[in-house]
Amino acid sequence: MNGKDNVVEGVGRRGLLRAAVTTPVAAAGVAWAGTPAEAAGGAEATGFGRGRFDPHSPRFTIAVLPDTQYLFDEDSSDPEPLRETFRYLADRREERNIAFLAHLGDVTEHGSAHEIGLADRAFRAVDGRVPYSVLAGNHDVDSRTDDQRGDTPYLRAFGPRRYAGMPTFGGASPDGYNSCHVLTAANRRWLVLALDWRISDKGLAWAQGVIDRHARLPAILTTHELAVADEQGQARLSDHGRRLWDRLIRRNDQIFLALGGHYWPPGRTVLNNDAGNPVHLHLANYQDRYYGGAAMIRLYSFDLVRDVIDVETVSPWLRPKSPAAGPSWPPRTWN
Repeated sequence: MNGKDNVVEGVGRRGLLRAAVTTPVAAAGVAWAGTPAEAAGGAEATGFGRGRFDPHSPRFTIAVLPDTQYLFDEDSSDPEPLRETFRYLADRREERNIAFLAHLGDVTEHGSAHEIGLADRAFRAVDGRVPYSVLAGNHDVDSRTDDQRGDTPYLRAFGPRRYAGMPTFGGASPDGYNSCHVLTAANRRWLVLALDWRISDKGLAWAQGVIDRHARLPAILTTHELAVADEQGQARLSDHGRRLWDRLIRRNDQIFLALGGHYWPPGRTVLNNDAGNPVHLHLANYQDRYYGGAAMIRLYSFDLVRDVIDVETVSPWLRPKSPAAGPSWPPRTWN
């Protein structure tokens, strides 16, 4: 099945995108090697490639990874599908010009130290290969609390210290559960906000401050819960998504895309913000599919020449297991 869909057209029509600040880059073939500690556990240790990312190309990809919780479920955990996804991202980074990976939360099923430890080790394989963000889902932390919950195994493994050596890391909220990332792609900078499962008023104020400091950057907002969809894929805001929309998204015109997981099936909708511009709201979650989703990833391929974002969902782990699959790359794509 082919899951490609040109869902975001006219990317350049918004003056904000055309006016985005350009960041000088030393060379066209920039490859982030990571810190020495990251490199020691990265490409050489795993066999992953060192694909080069071209920040000047008008075509680049942002990968989105939702709800991997069933792969980290106590004694039934199996990190291998996620490792295969990371291998795909690293090996295909140059071909797909992959700028960034965003996880949408629910990394684990129970948020226990054991599960978080397994996820921590799995993510080390991509450290130094592709910069990324992770945010907390309700299964990673106490779902009854907001981002002022204090210390947790999740925060110790996926808090700000994890991203400190990444060239895209732009800082975190004082509690550590919300972070921002600035990418250089297509000769301009882009802002990614990774917001907690239950962001507090303090967290919202922090996020608004980040947007205010990067007022000329087109922004993508990621969170765990944003929308609910019907079987036809028509989405509507969830209660938490409505709060984010009313308090943050609709009043900040630079946010053109918002992504969430948590619910299934996948879906999408478009709402107009206070400036009258469309904001694309997407729900991605595959945990109800075979093998808990098998670490499927959604790829947002930006093409500023064609003025579209092509979207597809890929399963690197399942593709080689089909008897008629043939070569492992390119992988099979799913709706």
